[in-house]
Amino acid sequence: THQIDLGDDDMATGHVYCKAEIQDGDRWIHQAIRYDDTYRRVEGHWLFVRRIHRLFYGAEVGENPLALDPANWPASHTGLGTLPWEDATWQEFTAPTDDPGRPS
Repeated sequence: THQIDLGDDDMATGHVYCKAEIQDGDRWIHQAIRYDDTYRRVEGHWLFVRRIHRLFYGAEVGENPLALDPANWPASHTGLGTLPWEDATWQEFTAPTDDPGRPS
């Protein structure tokens, strides 16, 4: 859910609610989050001024989703899917690189 409240012609605030899954080594964490945002319109484009991460909770998941057998969707609702690995942007992001500041 994303709620935006216009303050005036060039300022706004918003709240975005999301559910996150975060890998922390071998652990997987579920989080419920609300982002409190401030936006400003500059030359006709809305830009972020500030984003505050607000946490409802974080809880460890009992099973590592990357260790699951393939889901074989739509035959099975559980298991490992094909995303993000089949996306070209993910393949580019995870490709080996000599840049020490970028994950390989």
